[in-house]
Amino acid sequence: RQSKSTIAGRLLPSWRWLHRAKDQILILTAVDDLIERDGLRVRDTLRNDEYAAIQDHCIHRRYIEQRFGLRPDSFAKERFVNTEGGARHGYTIGGRFTGVNADIIVIDDPHDLGETFTHGSPASRLRAVNEVRADYKDKIQDRLSSQIWGVIILIMQRVHPQDLADYMIEQGCKVVCLPGRYMATH
Repeated sequence: RQSKSTIAGRLLPSWRWLHRAKDQILILTAVDDLIERDGLRVRDTLRNDEYAAIQDHCIHRRYIEQRFGLRPDSFAKERFVNTEGGARHGYTIGGRFTGVNADIIVIDDPHDLGETFTHGSPASRLRAVNEVRADYKDKIQDRLSSQIWGVIILIMQRVHPQDLADYMIEQGCKVVCLPGRYMATH
């Protein structure tokens, strides 16, 4: 409950577009409901009068050239485009997102903690973890528009010793750990 999903799934696209309105942002999660929920929240933020005032401030400061908004023909909750060509694409892990490349990829809770993790056998949990790892290796990590400047953000709680966080740590990714409770030693 540290607002990680709110920050990365809703506020990050809105903030990033204030600096680079053409950026492509790919949001991936295990559950469709989160994609729709956060997509609606980004759209609401972009249509908010306070966001328009922030854009005016950015124009005044010359961070951006002009105000932008959602394209009038862009109504999907999962995928929409702004008037400068930037887009937010939302898909489930394991889904098909052929042809989608992004400047920022946010992976939010990639492991579905439903039946497999609550009542499944150790073998079924390992199989589910390996499927997510395989999707990351085969389909996700190559979706960055730039391997130099692109960013992949993973938000999750640890669910298994070999989960996606374990794989990304092995690959040298930086970790920011936000414990669920205050720990004086952390």
